[in-house]
Amino acid sequence: MTEEENKTWTAKLRTEKELNKQLDLLRNRILADTNVYVMIFGDRVFLKTDRDKQKSDGLCRPLLIVDGQPIYINNGTPTKKIKELVNILTIDNIKGLSVADDKQATALYGSTGLCGLIALTPKNKKVKKELLRING
Repeated sequence: MTEEENKTWTAKLRTEKELNKQLDLLRNRILADTNVYVMIFGDRVFLKTDRDKQKSDGLCRPLLIVDGQPIYINNGTPTKKIKELVNILTIDNIKGLSVADDKQATALYGSTGLCGLIALTPKNKKVKKELLRING
C-alpha cells in the first residue's frame, strides 16, 4: 500500500471495535502485502520520497509489536512463516490489539515505525513465543 492507503487502512483498523474483525483486517493485510495467496500485488507502486528510503520494497507496512518486540514481515518472509502468523492471529490467541499512527510509532521505534504500528497482546506466553518465532 502507498502511505495514503496505509493511513486509510490504519484508521479503519483503529475504528473497528470488535477484536475479531480487527484480526480479520490484519490477516488479510498481511496476506496481501506479502503476496501470499494474492500474487497480483507484486507490482505495486514504489514510494519515492527521502522519507521512504527506509521502506526497502516501497510498501508502507505497519510494524507488528508483541510485548515491545517487533515482528518483521516483508516480501522476503517465507510463505510458511506468513501462514503460521496468520493462523496465530485469532481471537483464541490474541487478547487485544492497539494501533499507533506513524508519528507515535516513529517516536517509539524510529524509522521502522514510519507506517505506524500494531501492538498485539497475546493471551499467554506460549502464543507470545509462537509470534516471536516468526522472526527466525
